[in-house]
Amino acid sequence: MTEPSPAEPAPTIAVTTSAASDLGVFSLIWAGVRLAGGRAVRVTPRTRGTQPAAFDGLILAGGLNVHPDAYGQDVSPGARYDPGRDGLELEWARAFWSLRRPVLAICRGMQLLNVARGGAVTDILDQEVLSALPSTPLGYMLYRKSVDITPGTLLAQLWGRTRATVNSLHRQAVADIGEGLRVSARGEHGEAQALEGPPGVLRLAVQFHPEMMLYRRDMRALFRSVVDAARRREGESPANASQTRL
Repeated sequence: MTEPSPAEPAPTIAVTTSAASDLGVFSLIWAGVRLAGGRAVRVTPRTRGTQPAAFDGLILAGGLNVHPDAYGQDVSPGARYDPGRDGLELEWARAFWSLRRPVLAICRGMQLLNVARGGAVTDILDQEVLSALPSTPLGYMLYRKSVDITPGTLLAQLWGRTRATVNSLHRQAVADIGEGLRVSARGEHGEAQALEGPPGVLRLAVQFHPEMMLYRRDMRALFRSVVDAARRREGESPANASQTRL
């Protein structure tokens, strides 16, 4: 990956989050995008007058569970959902796929991208997986698990290895894999920890939270991958982007 020249404009990356919260999550993602040479703009269900074509790339951030209505399953007792956000992100994920512009999906975002491509989500993980997750704020900050990365995948190329430790915490996981996606990393119990699309346009999804580990070069590389891909204008260039920038 090459460093941008001072004359190059910073690619604008849309970051979808909840309208009611997630400002802290956005701030961390903003920092990751900034370190990679891009400019992050928060988009929520309350954002008006903004279209996917105005942006060079998309990051689907983490958050609450994807509502089972989106993939034809039943609601889980006690689960929390944000249907308004689901609608926004499904629309934007599909739009960026059609526009052939880069997408990085994080945690919930990985599940959302999978659903947008016709896949499904396991709403309740196996009890053996759940029992290993932390239950305190400090535990969440320090929790790590090992993942195996499939050789030859984009993630293996970015990281230069086939095993890593990550902070995967979500209590949902992808089930049926959506069209055009493949699993590129799995956790200790065989659950998908990363997805990616075919070569040509960056579509990368991870079940963990790189924005919470920006001190690590490999996690910063994920943000650089989407910013660099946006800078290269993979596929179709943004139409009239200079007139629609925020």
